[in-house]
Amino acid sequence: MMCCCSSVGKAWGGGDLGTSRCESCPRPGTQTHQELCPKGSGFIDRKDINECTEFPGLCSNGRCQNTVGGFSCKCNQGFALDENGIKCIGKLIFSMKVELQDDYFLLGSDIA
Repeated sequence: MMCCCSSVGKAWGGGDLGTSRCESCPRPGTQTHQELCPKGSGFIDRKDINECTEFPGLCSNGRCQNTVGGFSCKCNQGFALDENGIKCIGKLIFSMKVELQDDYFLLGSDIA
């Protein structure tokens, strides 16, 4: 249940009942989600969920900061937040040089 009310969870169940099957969380905004999480995402029993301690893998290669109803990640130098906003991945720095010579473009790259 806590997973579904957190700002990260997508499913709940599994190991607790001796089965590996998980139930998908109800979509936020639905009646079922409202009944499960009456204060909304990021809260359980009317208290803020600390996603940083409840989900230790959050913000890998960075620092997790709990916020009211959610969390934020600050990535270490050389890392950037992934598209899901839950972990920091290495950055590839790519630059391109374009030179005009006799009406042709010559492309080169530097990887730092």
